[in-house]
Amino acid sequence: MEEGKKQGRPTKYSEALSARLCELLEGGNTRKAACHAVGISEDALGAWLARSESDDQADAVYSGFADRVKAAEGAAEPALVAVLYKAATGYEKRKTKIKRRSVVGPKGEPIIGADGKPLYIEEQETTIERDFDWRAALEILKRRFGGGWGDSLQLRGSSDDDLLELAEKLGLAAMEPGAGEDLGDEPEEEEGAEE
Repeated sequence: MEEGKKQGRPTKYSEALSARLCELLEGGNTRKAACHAVGISEDALGAWLARSESDDQADAVYSGFADRVKAAEGAAEPALVAVLYKAATGYEKRKTKIKRRSVVGPKGEPIIGADGKPLYIEEQETTIERDFDWRAALEILKRRFGGGWGDSLQLRGSSDDDLLELAEKLGLAAMEPGAGEDLGDEPEEEEGAEE
């Protein structure tokens, strides 16, 4: 071993493992979930990414890994957005029904085939419906455009009276004015407490 170099645990890095990791990232998994699935820590992933961008010849085995990870993560988002967009804007839903009715003669009697069984006619009926999911549309609006589409309220410069009035309108229990002012991390000292 060269002097000054630390001997650590052997790396789990391999082309097969990196390909599986990138496949999971491309499928929309978070880095944490992908690392867990392939049996490595997030710290190991971070080290591999750093070594991939290193100019050190000892790190040549990691060459291009960071680019593959970025490409995989970049491919996941448009694919998932496309699914969400398709759900929001609608898609065709085909339903096919097959109706079977017996062939009858002029007097309404069933006509029998050469095999001794009644003859049937099958008719196929296909209906096309346009289906969509309004929740997907709302999610796109909230995340892409924010504004009035979000779930949260932003109250800036509101007085205690304004907040109490709003709480009352929303049917929420309200605290007395000023009751929530001292919400710091420091616990209040009790009287007579020793230091």
